[in-house]
Amino acid sequence: MTAVNQAYLVCASQRSGSTLLVASLAATEVAGRPAEFFEDLPDTGLPPQSQDWFADYVGPDPDGVHALLHPAVAGRPDERSAQRWRDDILDAGTTRNGVWGGKLMWNQTPLLIDHASGLGATGGLRTAIRALLGVEPTYILVNRDDVAAQAVSMWRAVQTQTWVDDPSGGGPTVTAGAGRDEAAQYHAGAIAHLAAELAAQQQAWDRWFREEAIDPIRVEFDELVREPRSTTASVLTALGLDPDLAPPPPLTRQGDGRSAEWVARYRADAETNGYPLTRN
Repeated sequence: MTAVNQAYLVCASQRSGSTLLVASLAATEVAGRPAEFFEDLPDTGLPPQSQDWFADYVGPDPDGVHALLHPAVAGRPDERSAQRWRDDILDAGTTRNGVWGGKLMWNQTPLLIDHASGLGATGGLRTAIRALLGVEPTYILVNRDDVAAQAVSMWRAVQTQTWVDDPSGGGPTVTAGAGRDEAAQYHAGAIAHLAAELAAQQQAWDRWFREEAIDPIRVEFDELVREPRSTTASVLTALGLDPDLAPPPPLTRQGDGRSAEWVARYRADAETNGYPLTRN
């Protein structure tokens, strides 16, 4: 098992800019190899799929929403022992200097707690994290105030299964087939459903940090996408690592004119129907 001397955990909600941050940190080759280690569901061994995000959807036109989602892909149960799970995560996330990095979304916390119970961890999330890492990590909280834009981004992603735009070709890109984005459709109810979920996740993080009396390193989406290199440098400095290693942005932003059009349309629909627009 890899020895961890220093650890950090990026806490976020989906489509908050956290992938850009962890890709930038990973590119330094000294800030761990942060990834979303806690997203795979135990019964499939896969991350939540499009249909999973709408399993409890009760908004308008449920048949229409589900028809727009990519069909589920069969997976295979994760049968690793808790110790093997831990070893795999530490090995995958640690650079040679002993720095481990990872990313955790609030909706993934029950999975982390459940896995950590096999390590003898009893209690809540913080106990589970300590049991996994063996050290107290530095926490980084990524926040995106504009829930409307965040939910639109998420709605396009779950329809197209396009999560990352990696110009190097090294990251996950389109898995749903060519032309899927052109077939994606605006749906106010679906976006509102995701907006409520994403806002609730951010609120849960705020509440947890407050209850645990933790003051995390805070990263705001707008600053991150405007100045990705300097924002990454600030995080490296806070971690005690060389800020000069901050790379040019390794990913390109996926938002485009269609995104802006849908956001404007959703804001109008939200004003009429009382849909969520902010996380407060």
